[in-house]
Amino acid sequence: METFFAFLKGLLPKVLQWAVQRFKTRSPIEWSAEQFVDDHWCVVFPGKRDAFADLEGKSARGSDLHIKLLKLGAVDYGETRVRLRLRTKTEAPVLVKQIIAQAVKSAPIEGIKITYPTAGVSGSTLMLLNLDDDESVLPLWAAIEEDFEVRRQGTTPFFSRQQINLSQNEYETLIIVAKTCRYSVSWTLKVEYEVAGVCGCLEIDNGGLPFRTTGDPIDSYVEEFTWAWFDGHKLLPTSTFDA
Repeated sequence: METFFAFLKGLLPKVLQWAVQRFKTRSPIEWSAEQFVDDHWCVVFPGKRDAFADLEGKSARGSDLHIKLLKLGAVDYGETRVRLRLRTKTEAPVLVKQIIAQAVKSAPIEGIKITYPTAGVSGSTLMLLNLDDDESVLPLWAAIEEDFEVRRQGTTPFFSRQQINLSQNEYETLIIVAKTCRYSVSWTLKVEYEVAGVCGCLEIDNGGLPFRTTGDPIDSYVEEFTWAWFDGHKLLPTSTFDA
């Protein structure tokens, strides 16, 4: 009998640990993360032009073309935009205490730089993620966009001074703009939350893979082109448009 009680005593912490872990696995937050672009964007393609030659000369929306190039291996140049949606799945309110990025950095990608010029102007409420900070764990900043430039607001990161409260079935949408000039960065997001006194976290990625953003290489690009949607969707040397 003593052996049986000793067994139960040793099992109890494991059961509690399992229950807490199961609670965290069955996250009270439903999420989606969508990589998207405005009507002006730029990518770097690490391969040869032949790989996307079939796309040239064909009419396509800029956002659709961007997706096709990413699937072929292109990487966002300068910035990546992610629309992060969070929704509660419980009756109890959820407190989002922190959202950070976990980043792995390397030298910027050398390849073919492709620019898709703007056809208009659009604006959004944004949060800035500066991938050039010399850390592997990075905070989010409140931001504003003016004249196509995203600038941070405030003197401290967003979650250092406030948190997000989600009531039952409530949605919260964040537009996250991740920017780099100095590195090639693979990054994911980590959402830290609390519900009914229990803390947990979510790992946010791009369909099982990290998001990717690259800056300028040390040497020049192999080639630089502008995707001229206004001229038969031709791929023209960027120097054609230089003043």
